[in-house]
Amino acid sequence: MADDVTKRTALASAALLGARVFVKVVDLILLLILTWILVPEDFALVALAMVFIQFTESITEIPVIQAIIRAPKITDRMLDTAFTISFIRSLIIATVVAILAPVAMYLYDDQRLGMLMIFLSLSPALRGLVNPKLVLFARQLNYFPEAIIDVLAKFVTAGIEIPIALWTESYWSLAIMTVLTPVGMIIGSYIYAPYRPRLTLKDWSIYSDMVSWATVSQLFIAANWQADIFVLGLYDKQKQIIGQYSISQTLSGAPYQVFVIPVIKPFIAAFAELRKPELIRPGYLTASTSVVVFVAPILAMVAALSEPIVALAFKPEWASASLLLAVLSITGVLNLPAQPVASVALALDKTRYIALQSAIGLCVKIPALFIGWQLAGLNGFLVGLICGAAAWSLTGVFIVRYLIGLSLKDQALALMRPFGGILALTAVVYLLRPIINYDSALMLVLTSGILAAGGMLAYISVVGFLWKMAGEPDGIERMVAGLIRKILKRPQTDYSQAAEA
Repeated sequence: MADDVTKRTALASAALLGARVFVKVVDLILLLILTWILVPEDFALVALAMVFIQFTESITEIPVIQAIIRAPKITDRMLDTAFTISFIRSLIIATVVAILAPVAMYLYDDQRLGMLMIFLSLSPALRGLVNPKLVLFARQLNYFPEAIIDVLAKFVTAGIEIPIALWTESYWSLAIMTVLTPVGMIIGSYIYAPYRPRLTLKDWSIYSDMVSWATVSQLFIAANWQADIFVLGLYDKQKQIIGQYSISQTLSGAPYQVFVIPVIKPFIAAFAELRKPELIRPGYLTASTSVVVFVAPILAMVAALSEPIVALAFKPEWASASLLLAVLSITGVLNLPAQPVASVALALDKTRYIALQSAIGLCVKIPALFIGWQLAGLNGFLVGLICGAAAWSLTGVFIVRYLIGLSLKDQALALMRPFGGILALTAVVYLLRPIINYDSALMLVLTSGILAAGGMLAYISVVGFLWKMAGEPDGIERMVAGLIRKILKRPQTDYSQAAEA
């Protein structure tokens, strides 16, 4: 049973991965184009507005999809209740953001934030109207419909966004792009899975059990997520650092959006199906190590090559974003091992541990950000970010040990190989850094490419060597090795029979 679930989960992850890669590539291309049209202050305004919107969105979130996935049988009334809950939530978000708009204008002394926040609140409000019937596919670990909808929605957004940015040269173009994406998702969801919603709360009891701790969890998660921009906005009155920070955050977060979500999301359904801790343990190790093996080297490479990346992709006024990009990528690496913790907690109906993990991370992060800035300005602030990420991830390690009995030793051993590879990658890149040539864009691309190739070769070699030394244990390395062997395998030709013929 566990093997079958793992295989179906892998296929689901592959579908999401393909869509995420396409969507994120388009997003990054759009972002890079916009940085040449707009100025850092434009991005800062949207980032500050989204602090309040995303916080409101997160704390009002009810995991209706997870509740449906866990239900023994899905009925029309259950779907109607899920839609009604999401619809009410959309109205609450729009109302709360409108109330918070004057607060944001006062805190950051900028009158433009008022109307911008009210308009941007349409994005989470619209996302709440996406067809809940898509959960029927997710329940079967079929994420192809979601992947297709994401791709089509991004096509529509990309075709409209650039002309608007060129025409307005304003932060409003960023706001319009943010709102257009969920519109495409709504249309696609109802085309793919016809559904006529009805307003009812008759099956509220199915969802109510997940509300209390889910709300507390989301409160801490949202605060953890938005704390850095919120605190930075209090100090950076010119909004230059915030704009650069928001772009760096998007770039460093791209690998997470592309690789982590497609790997982790299907495991919620998979763990819910397995239920027993002893069956979940190997799946958790596979999820955790897969995320680290594939995403950590990308983030480490971005951190090591942040200066040439910024020099190639942005105008000179964005040059100081390289430090921000490097540190945010490092915090991303620290966060990777504990990413599947929430999936385990949801599957076992232990959502209070999601709240605990985020609460501990937040209790470390907030004081560290304020104290860091007071002591050393931006550099101290960045150290605070690293401290918060380390606390969050370490807490997740202990939570997993408690929930499914996965020992600290087993978790550490599974991560030794990828982190050994990261050390080798970083060493090679920094040893070869003197060859980087900034004389022309072509030379910068070529020399940076050589560094990246050398670093990745070192990473793959070390991970493979450590896996061999460990006796080729089960895990993502074995899956990759098997795939490579199949690709390299050649059909044998019987030449004697060919000669006789």
